[in-house]
Amino acid sequence: ADAAGRLVERFSQTSNATGTPEESERDHERRVRVGAALLQLDNGEPVWTALAEAAPADPSFRTHLIHGLPAVGTPARVLLDRLTAETDSAIRPAIFSALGEYDPVMLPQSTRDIWQPVLLELLRNEPDAGTRSMVEWLLRHWGYGETVDAVLQELAVAGQVPGREWHVTPSGITMIQITGPVDFQMGTTDPNYSGFLSPPHHRRIPRSFWIATRPVLLREAAEFPGVSASPNWAPNLAPETPALLLSQADARRFCNWLSRREGIAEDQLCYLDAEGGHPMPKANHLNLSGYRLPTEAEWEFTARAGSTNRFHFGETETHLAKYVWHDLNSEGLQHAALLRPNALGLFDTLGNADQWCDVPFVPYPTNTTAAAPAIDGYEYAAGAEATRFAALRTATGDELSTPLLVDWAHRGGSVLTHPRFLGSTLRDASGPRVIHQYITVRLVRSIPFPATSRSDLKGNPNPTDPSL
Repeated sequence: ADAAGRLVERFSQTSNATGTPEESERDHERRVRVGAALLQLDNGEPVWTALAEAAPADPSFRTHLIHGLPAVGTPARVLLDRLTAETDSAIRPAIFSALGEYDPVMLPQSTRDIWQPVLLELLRNEPDAGTRSMVEWLLRHWGYGETVDAVLQELAVAGQVPGREWHVTPSGITMIQITGPVDFQMGTTDPNYSGFLSPPHHRRIPRSFWIATRPVLLREAAEFPGVSASPNWAPNLAPETPALLLSQADARRFCNWLSRREGIAEDQLCYLDAEGGHPMPKANHLNLSGYRLPTEAEWEFTARAGSTNRFHFGETETHLAKYVWHDLNSEGLQHAALLRPNALGLFDTLGNADQWCDVPFVPYPTNTTAAAPAIDGYEYAAGAEATRFAALRTATGDELSTPLLVDWAHRGGSVLTHPRFLGSTLRDASGPRVIHQYITVRLVRSIPFPATSRSDLKGNPNPTDPSL
């Protein structure tokens, strides 16, 4: 008992909060070894408590536990025994993630086969989106991908079920619900990224919305008229890789096309059809329920998944290869959803393929407060962007060509990105007709709510743009 008590005390001790990232890493590794000893002594409650922090501002230690406990020899049966009675929606996905660390010797196929029906039942009926996505990942990781695909087809027919944070669309795309309004700090002080016009500021997303757990796949985009299933620069891409070679203009046309195919009302489509021009968003498109691209705020909020770190899983690159495809761990584009999802249930938020956003690329505001955050969507109507659009329209006299002179944001990085340039705050931009080899589409749908004018929103709908 005394030995266990001393271990609990050592597990609870943390290093100086002002230490370097390397010192924090060493401290995490020490605590993981102590946690493994506590589990062996059947005194693991402090470990489970640490795993229960579903989306802490700094998830680094939780991530070290997930990947470190199997590495230091914690038997898989310890995790499986806990799983049989565990109900916490933060601990369960952590256990599922850790189970993916065991090789067939430590966790034999016979045991995996016993657990397969349990996991498939969770795939069908688990209400928590983050847990369900981790279950999907584990099933695919264990080699049950074809069975997973069959279940997803069943769920696409079933449609939405009350009480679940997710649903599978008629097109077979899983989407998770984000309930708004949400306030968070967007941007960064990191000198590697703040130069991308990204100072920290308070941002409010005033709406609820659905967001896809993964990018649109090549096989899905291939059904969209005019898009080739095998891009000519990479003819051997698999159908399950993210869809590429979509300009932002094409991505918006794809959203309208998919909305129509699924029977969404015409007045709910988010973009104006433009013959030969750029399909611009409707004035109220963020309040419409058709498919669209995410705003930068929607993208960053869901990519962070509650973390204020550089990555959704922590601050350092130690476990990067478990979550992100980049230029050092891949040889080209990879299948979507092969690596672990974040705490909200989203796959491939960073790396693999960059993702278009639905706002002009403008500097972030600098005069926000928690009481008066910038309201998401201000980029269309406030500050320098409104001035720039007006000036361009006057100069060109052409409504359709004006957007071509403005860059639009994309986020996340790709398999061409070096790890030092990856992070949840990294921004980039391209012209709307640029066809980039590694930019894809992640779908969003606003959840309708009563129309609210910007002046009715508590916040700052027109923050000062530093470029004015």
